[in-house]
Amino acid sequence: MDQSDRVLRRLKLSDLRMLEAVAQRGSMARAASFLNISQPAVSKAIAALEQTLNVRLFDRTPTGAEPTIYGRALLSGGNTVFDELRQSVKQIRYMADPSAGEIRIGCNQPHAGGFAAVVIERIRRRQPGVRFQLEEADTVTLKQRELRARKADMILVRSPVPCPEPDMEAEALFNDQLRVVVGRSSPWARRRTVHLRDLADDDWAIPPYESVVGALIREAFLVSGVELPEPAITTHSINMQVNIIKTGRYVGIMSDSLLRFRAKELGLKVLPAALPHRPSTVAILTLKNRTLSPLAKMFIEAARELAQSLARST
Repeated sequence: MDQSDRVLRRLKLSDLRMLEAVAQRGSMARAASFLNISQPAVSKAIAALEQTLNVRLFDRTPTGAEPTIYGRALLSGGNTVFDELRQSVKQIRYMADPSAGEIRIGCNQPHAGGFAAVVIERIRRRQPGVRFQLEEADTVTLKQRELRARKADMILVRSPVPCPEPDMEAEALFNDQLRVVVGRSSPWARRRTVHLRDLADDDWAIPPYESVVGALIREAFLVSGVELPEPAITTHSINMQVNIIKTGRYVGIMSDSLLRFRAKELGLKVLPAALPHRPSTVAILTLKNRTLSPLAKMFIEAARELAQSLARST
């Protein structure tokens, strides 16, 4: 038996759980309180683990404990172990009751309110016992905080395909164009012909130009030969944009996938003004070599079906 096998025989899941508790809470005392055991028991267990591995897992400081490079390496492996066990438990529960279970999805705001909401509702109509957790954030945060941390089964974001991150896989769903929108009471809403240059001097409410969508907006104006407007209101919030634009006093730019499903409900009107920009692919991102639960696979299949219907109606 080699050294690695000997170490594995001495490692227990409770050791990894304790290691995780200390790292997350930043001290032995807080980890002990969380685990409902004594601080000496935590300290003794971590010391025994360090002796087994023959490395220091935490740097002790006056304010607590910080994982070393060895500690972070073991934590990463522990996260994978616990995640695979959770996925196995989900699969067992699904086998016992296919009508129940939970799916956690990370999503950008425009796709959370449109595409993802429709997919979720379709699944819920077929299997009302399935529960969903939807986390909204920007793409970078979703990759780090949700997907890599194994909190989300998948994320739905604008992404190149194949995915540039070596630890992730991306499946393209659809190209999401941007559309110029106004409120239904806007004078522009009654026009059959509108060009981007006609709107240049209006008050705009759009995402920041340094954002992913903002960069596409900048490109569209450049290609059209229209001077880039100085927005009256700049915001990342879709709700803020909607509430402002539907007053009829502002012009905005939003994702086609959101507007297809919710434009009428939100009180918005898509204008016929051309907004040329490079194709922007919306994709489902998952971690490579990660076991997905049957419900996660069901969500991906339902997303594919909806994406195909969008393509047919284009």
